[in-house]
Amino acid sequence: MAVSWKQFPFFDRELINDHSDPTSPPSWLKVLHPTPSTACNYSLVNSQDTEVTASASGKGHLFFGDKSGNIIVLNHYLSVVLNWSAHPNKVTNLIKLSAKNLLVSVGEDESGVPIVKVWNLDKLDKNTRNPVLSRSNKIQLGSRVFPVTTVAVLENMTQIAIGLENGVVVLLRGDISRDRFTRQKVVHEGSESVTVTMNQIIACNTSGKETKTVIDEQGGNYGCSFISQSEKNQEMIVGRKEAVYYFSPEGRGQCFVIESEKTHLSFFRNYLVVVSKQPKTKPTGVSLDDGFDSDQEAYGFDNQVQGTILTLYDVKSKYIAYTGTFGLFGDSSSLDSPGVPIKSVCNEGGELFVVTADSKMYRLEEKDLSSKLEYLFKKNLYPLALSIVTNNPTSIGPSHVESFDRDTLVEIHKRYGDWLYSKLDYDSAMQQYQHTIGHLEPSYVIRKYLDAQRIHNLTSYLQALHAQNLANTDHTTLLLNCYTKLKSHTLLSEFIKSSTPFDVETAIRVCRQSGYYEHALFLAQKFEYHHWYLKIQVDDLKQYEGTVKYLTRLNTRVVVKELLNYANVLVTECPSEMTDLIVRLCTPANSGTSVGGGSPIVGGKKTTPVVGTLSSFGEDGGVVQETAVIAEDAIADPLDFVHFYVDQPTWCLVFLERVLARRWPNGTSAKGGKNDIESVREEVAHRGVCNTLLELYLSEAKKDKEGTNGRKKKEEKTLALLKNPNSNYDVDQALVMCKVHGFRTGTLYLCEKANLHRDILMYQMEAEEYASVLETCKKYGDIDPTLWTEALTFFAAKATNTNTPSNETAKQYLSNLLDHIDSHEILPPLQVLQVLMRNPLVTVGMVRDYIINRVQNEKTALSSDER
Repeated sequence: MAVSWKQFPFFDRELINDHSDPTSPPSWLKVLHPTPSTACNYSLVNSQDTEVTASASGKGHLFFGDKSGNIIVLNHYLSVVLNWSAHPNKVTNLIKLSAKNLLVSVGEDESGVPIVKVWNLDKLDKNTRNPVLSRSNKIQLGSRVFPVTTVAVLENMTQIAIGLENGVVVLLRGDISRDRFTRQKVVHEGSESVTVTMNQIIACNTSGKETKTVIDEQGGNYGCSFISQSEKNQEMIVGRKEAVYYFSPEGRGQCFVIESEKTHLSFFRNYLVVVSKQPKTKPTGVSLDDGFDSDQEAYGFDNQVQGTILTLYDVKSKYIAYTGTFGLFGDSSSLDSPGVPIKSVCNEGGELFVVTADSKMYRLEEKDLSSKLEYLFKKNLYPLALSIVTNNPTSIGPSHVESFDRDTLVEIHKRYGDWLYSKLDYDSAMQQYQHTIGHLEPSYVIRKYLDAQRIHNLTSYLQALHAQNLANTDHTTLLLNCYTKLKSHTLLSEFIKSSTPFDVETAIRVCRQSGYYEHALFLAQKFEYHHWYLKIQVDDLKQYEGTVKYLTRLNTRVVVKELLNYANVLVTECPSEMTDLIVRLCTPANSGTSVGGGSPIVGGKKTTPVVGTLSSFGEDGGVVQETAVIAEDAIADPLDFVHFYVDQPTWCLVFLERVLARRWPNGTSAKGGKNDIESVREEVAHRGVCNTLLELYLSEAKKDKEGTNGRKKKEEKTLALLKNPNSNYDVDQALVMCKVHGFRTGTLYLCEKANLHRDILMYQMEAEEYASVLETCKKYGDIDPTLWTEALTFFAAKATNTNTPSNETAKQYLSNLLDHIDSHEILPPLQVLQVLMRNPLVTVGMVRDYIINRVQNEKTALSSDER
């Protein structure tokens, strides 16, 4: 992968000096080093060598092995805590286990034979105060001795793989941490030194059946390969002159073009550490005649200085965090400065330590995240800043814990968006602003994109707000307005039909205001905003029949609530359908009658409904059967709907007749109640329906002329309702209504039903129905004798009124009444005369026959008594 590596100064370099002498290197690193004598000439001061040949780190400590076989252990403060002679000859390899506090060292004995030793750092010898040696094992195959080039150890200490210079890989098995029997086995033999081997990369399976797989036909140099420590996906990283390659057991993976002659490869935090050779150059201002040649030879240099370069690559973010040499002639990080070979690179506690061949030690410490970001912000390198933040690992160590929070990331996206916006790249800026959702105030972004030319960007931002459930009603309104301004029917449909959370009522309102009634109705129906559905259907679309059909699918209580605002209009426009609906609301589901009752529609006009029918007829004359059923969670009170029929009295009659027939076919008691309260409610509802129906019958009958068939039929229905034993009307109220509307038959029936005999008599007297008055007295006189005195008074007054043509008739009825009273001895003569005497116009001639008959009857009675 060809990468353009940008370079940044993200590390600070520090030369580490001795604690007791700040002008000198650490005491444990005293070696042959140059000391300036003049501006450009150098002399050398000799001291005892401590040449580092191996290094490791872990558990807050640094471990160094030298050519004398010593192991030096430094703590976090770079103070020597342990220093012991581990091997007779130089230490070639050090490995610090992470799971256990064990150190594995490989060194040479006096004969040059490699020896593997395991040191227990938790246990110190009581006498020497050095770590206890847990295990020691010589590595020798046959009579010849070959140096160790690489070592690998399993964390459980059950296997150690050792690569030799002759290409042989030896595997040690057993409990290696203790001095127990360990088996040695050659798992690979080759002709090249073993790192990954010089000419091949081979994977050996040492668990179970041993197998070998050639991963690649090209190997790598010593020190230029290692195994990544990732637990999820372990990979071998191999450095070659042209690039760095990643290998897995399956084969080669990604690679990065890094052209250099590499001498060391490792990982530090998220950086790939590459040490490569520096091109040979002559040091400026140095004469080769002043003894410099011999000094170079002391370091193993040629007549031209060739140092090494340390470079830290961030392979994820694709940049160089540090690069520099460690100079023989001054501590410069410039690549133009001659450098010396790097002997060791190790890291611990979030810091990188470098030991050079001139026995100097350097510390590289990464700058804090805020400093790096500030540097990138000044150069407007926002993509790199984002990459660094998202890939920034948590540092190790109590004083170097560094991690990013969401606010940092949001601030980068905001700055990046602002910079892109200033460059008029509105689309890219919006992509950055969308990453700030949930942290940056939405109004900050919205104000930037209110221009009509950027409405597409604003739409995408508002969509993202809704997708994350962070939009309020204003955002929903604005988004829907964007859709409508874009005239994007598709986008609007996708939004309202998606699972994106939004304020539904706001969406309905905006769609309605913009004329997208179909979308508004969809939302109202889906989310059960019934009042909005009715408002749009009735007020905007005038779809009355569709509204009624929608209502038939709703719960009873919901329908009753929603009808409060629109029932008058719907009853006027769709009286038949609405009546069917309201009847269902007011009757039990098991009433067993078909739904209908509306009049047919002929020629597009509604015909007059037939009052009293229980079904309606379609255009073909057939009965229309309605199948929709409303959930019966309650039965509505019919009186709640009567006022909807203020302008439709005929349909109100249809409604009440059907409810009465279906809900109370056998009276109130037949309905029954689960408790006393329900029974009382039924009683009240039944009575209210009967009273209202009676009033409608009377009022409608009065509209027709006296004697017409229409009036006669309505009066017949009224009387039938009054006489129906299942009717439950208020008698007093019904009597008043019959009197007010002049329904004589009903009035008399009700008076008789209420035993109001005197009222019957008075009603007949007012109508001057002489025969009826006499018959009433005869019928009820025995129950109420005062009827006779009322009749006497009435007929006496009529008989003496000479201004009326019926006075002679009244005289005749007065005579008949007196004869009936006398013959049946209903009233005593004296009482009769007293009643008649109240009218001064009554003459003796009017009562002559009555008096004569009474005298004769008295004489006859006396004669009978005397005998």
